[in-house]
Amino acid sequence: MASSVSATSRARPPFVFSTAEGRILVRRVLQKKLPYTPHDYQLEGVCKLLDGTDLVAVLPTGAGKTGFYMMYMLLLLELSQKPTLCDPPYIPLTKDPCLIMVYPTNGLEEEQAKTFESAGIRSLVINRETLATARGKKTSLWVIARTDISILLLSPEQLASPGFESLLRHPAFYSRICGLGLDELHLLDSWGLGFRQSYRQMGYVRARLPAWARFLGGTATMLVGDPQDRVFNMLGLRQGNFYLLRHSNIRWNAFYGLMIGYWYLLHTLYDTNMVNSVIVATVLRD
Repeated sequence: MASSVSATSRARPPFVFSTAEGRILVRRVLQKKLPYTPHDYQLEGVCKLLDGTDLVAVLPTGAGKTGFYMMYMLLLLELSQKPTLCDPPYIPLTKDPCLIMVYPTNGLEEEQAKTFESAGIRSLVINRETLATARGKKTSLWVIARTDISILLLSPEQLASPGFESLLRHPAFYSRICGLGLDELHLLDSWGLGFRQSYRQMGYVRARLPAWARFLGGTATMLVGDPQDRVFNMLGLRQGNFYLLRHSNIRWNAFYGLMIGYWYLLHTLYDTNMVNSVIVATVLRD
């Protein structure tokens, strides 16, 4: 049956997720997996990934960058089990996909792993602390990572470790790699050029991954211009070959709240005949 589905789908153009029909399908699948409704821009980014396009998301803090990593994996896992959800049927990258995620801190790795696990995605954190704990139990996390998890969360330093090298050289694991993700993407430029040279391994690792593996990165603070260009160059991302999803960091609700508070303060001072004193004090200070 699998071979007939594969032969049929290869005879026709692949299903395109970045369409109205594709977004409806993705939303329907995710609504069954998540306790909330995804934002339209999250669907937009995930659909680009499913269509084989790398993604860079520059969004305000709290806008749901983690959702891209989680939703992408939920869709891949679902489609690998049910390729006929779309027509023509989806051709899975692998039957047991694994996403490699890189985080700047151990605390963030642990926090994100809990988020992924809560969505039913098997996750594993590998850093110096978890490796030490596993050694005490005579357990190898690198061996566990070969077959038993869907998202592998690493610190940048692990990218150059013998354990990660052996993992990449393991045929069963290598065939499972569906993508490489980098959270807090802007740190590649600041920390990567300074005290955490291990960040520079990202571009090298990306170049070694299977051709079907997608890159996805998220940040809230990557500046346009030289900082952004340096990040893209270090990752080997070329303009036109990836999808840049950028939303303004201006929080209009906070801005309007601040303005309303300022107006209220001036109104109160005016009512108490203090507004002139405040204006004079401000001018003298400036």
